[in-house]
Amino acid sequence: MNAHTREQHRLKWGLCLAIVALFLLAPVAALASSPAFTPAPGSPLAPSTGERSSLAFSPSGGLLASGTSMFSVASSGALTPVGGSAPDPYAGSVAFSPSGKLLAAADASGSTPAGGHTVSMFAVGSSGALTPVSGSPFTVGYQPTSISFSPNGSLLAVTAGPLGAPGPEGPDELYVFSVSASGALTPVAGSPYSVSAGQVVFSPAGGLLAAVDVNTGVTMYSVSSSGALTKVSGSPYKAFGGAASAAAFGPKGSYLAVSNFSGGVTMYSVASSGALTPVGSGPFDPTLQTNAVAFSADGSTIAATQNDWEGVVAFSVGSSGALSILPGSPFATSAPPTSVAFSPSGLLSTTNLGSEFTVLAPSSASSATNWVGAFGKDGYDLAGWDGQSDVSDLPNASVSLVQGSRYVWAANTSDPRALPSPDGLTRTAATYYDSNQIQVKLTFHAAYTGNLRLYAVDWDSSARQESIAVGGQSAIFSNKWGAFSHGQWAIFPVSVAVGGSVTITVTRQAGANAVLSGIFLGDEGAPPAIASTSAPQGNWVGTYGSAGYNLAAWNGSSDLASLPGASLTVAQGSRYVWNASTSDVRALESPNGLTREAATYYDGSQVRLSLKFNSAYTGNVRLYAVDWDSHVRRELISVGGQTAELSGDFSQGAWVSFPVVVAAGETIPIVVDRTAGANAVLSGIFLG
Repeated sequence: MNAHTREQHRLKWGLCLAIVALFLLAPVAALASSPAFTPAPGSPLAPSTGERSSLAFSPSGGLLASGTSMFSVASSGALTPVGGSAPDPYAGSVAFSPSGKLLAAADASGSTPAGGHTVSMFAVGSSGALTPVSGSPFTVGYQPTSISFSPNGSLLAVTAGPLGAPGPEGPDELYVFSVSASGALTPVAGSPYSVSAGQVVFSPAGGLLAAVDVNTGVTMYSVSSSGALTKVSGSPYKAFGGAASAAAFGPKGSYLAVSNFSGGVTMYSVASSGALTPVGSGPFDPTLQTNAVAFSADGSTIAATQNDWEGVVAFSVGSSGALSILPGSPFATSAPPTSVAFSPSGLLSTTNLGSEFTVLAPSSASSATNWVGAFGKDGYDLAGWDGQSDVSDLPNASVSLVQGSRYVWAANTSDPRALPSPDGLTRTAATYYDSNQIQVKLTFHAAYTGNLRLYAVDWDSSARQESIAVGGQSAIFSNKWGAFSHGQWAIFPVSVAVGGSVTITVTRQAGANAVLSGIFLGDEGAPPAIASTSAPQGNWVGTYGSAGYNLAAWNGSSDLASLPGASLTVAQGSRYVWNASTSDVRALESPNGLTREAATYYDGSQVRLSLKFNSAYTGNVRLYAVDWDSHVRRELISVGGQTAELSGDFSQGAWVSFPVVVAAGETIPIVVDRTAGANAVLSGIFLG
């Protein structure tokens, strides 16, 4: 949100508090229907530093600029910070050049070396890193509030000036600069123009410029190739509601959408001369406050911020330019949104008064907690999945809960706030918790540089508030706008040497306790998975079990076991024999290799075993499971914090192996979680 818009927002907000309070108390039935947009994985993202300003997607859609904080954008909508810290953390308005090689940033706060009231120009690297161009920052008049590149990138328009009429702080001005290939700015002849406007935008063809002012409405200018401006006859055009806040051209330039502080979106058809004709008889969707608006790349959709509620209103655009609210609109954000932008692929991104990002994906199948494939390619830890241990696979690290306990709010739930299992088949709402402070230590067995993502949800209340700190970086999870009870994300770049560690500290600030549900390393890509194989099916003798074995339910009500250095206890689960005597090679063979039996531990939810070692052991724990009587069972098998997923048909049997190092007297939990089918099953445990 630029400085002009921010000030207008503050003025309007105070007048509407009583009405907003009524809205906040009322239920919003629309949110319960099937939405066209849902939060992308990792949203809302609570930033660790800086104020979030206006948004801009790069022309390719692969980068998102929020001020001068840069993020790479995955196809799922997940965001990953790139390029280090923001070179100007107070930039209020930003725009990419059409080539995507330059980023322009307006700074009205006085934070730049030149003293503020400047436009900074940056070269954009392939990774998204920003490098100031020679001569940057470039001085403009008082408080630059908005910037826009012409479609060919040769011109840059900048609005500047104090709120309201010209005064002692400085005049209202509209600058037009020519832009060199390197990004250097040179004022064109006649610039700056005396224009009162808080936002400016070029038409897609570049021959028109719309300047938006809260008091006067929309002033249209024709633009010559040299950048000279000529006011279009009939300007300014007064928007319905009388308080224009922002504007956006459709991709063909035939429509202009104007948001209103007094409510709703005004649509105009745009003549070749630049003359505007209102579509319909009034603003569409007369909400209390709308201070930003954006067109989708294909022109079929318009999104507008709904500042009197935590949401974004989205419309479909009819052939006449008339707007129809999309089913499910408004789409929830974690706080009243302040800016909005579409990516070329249709992702919808907002920032809000809580300084979080929300990315909305145009798919009802999307979910903020659908982490599988979106991130976590280097490892994951789902806290307290069974109440006693985690579901985890961190190939190059180990996780230790230094302070805190585990708890399950809801197992096998359909609530989208709950994290999904790594096979994506089920959800469990579980957490680490502590009445004061959670401490989790990640110890790295190999050097690691990448992103650490954390997820927490105030599942059972709306009173929790906490701070999350990692290596000097911190983020706040709060219910100021109800965000935390819907789940929040934070991301921390980390760089750790081999043998080094990272401590995650979650400190309670309000509510019953501090909570943390998930830890994820790495960005987009499939999560690591311990491989399973059907070979050698039931032929284990002479292949596995040299240090001991346990054949589940071999005697019906008891097992056939030989574990010289260990003992096994069934904490949860029952025994069952499918076939006591069979030649089917899927059935485990007896220790002498003469007979076969298909038997198993089973439970409708979870099989839980404890393997206690009487003497130290270093080697493999191998497990065998078979979906003997169906093809539809799916399950997760965890051993001491390592997890394998049987996410496909294992009717031919599945072997999984877990390397362990165990001291004498230590106990390793073995947990089998059902994710599909009748129940969880496990037929054999083998050491060595």
